[in-house]
Amino acid sequence: MRGTLLPRSDISTPDFPEYLTAGGMKMRRVDGDMVNRLSKGDPILGWGGDNRLGLYVAPRGRKWCLVRWCEDRSFQVLTTAPATPGNALDVLGAFIGFLIGSDGRRGIDVAKQVSAANEKQVAEVEANLERWVEEEGAPRAAAGFLAG
Repeated sequence: MRGTLLPRSDISTPDFPEYLTAGGMKMRRVDGDMVNRLSKGDPILGWGGDNRLGLYVAPRGRKWCLVRWCEDRSFQVLTTAPATPGNALDVLGAFIGFLIGSDGRRGIDVAKQVSAANEKQVAEVEANLERWVEEEGAPRAAAGFLAG
């Protein structure tokens, strides 16, 4: 859904207005840590950031709205989530997950990365178990059989 056209021509550093109207909803800009984690990145969740992203809340519709500044100087609502008291961090995580999954700039398959990391961890656990069996488990079992 396309939103308001802005007169500014520099899209590399968007100047998000205080209020924005899109899809018949009047939305108010959100500032602070949530926006910083969307625009500058969140290393905990693996998001590199995108300074074209803004966060708005539509009080009447009780929705969080993630918007992106487009090349044609308009805003596009990327996704929304219900705005309820205390759900800001859950919404932020869901928005970042959405962005990671749909970000074509990354040029990587996130599922393959996760699978590779999991396989590496499983291999380490299995190697540690085998080493423990050889170094401690087998000698203890042998000593128990001989003593018993």
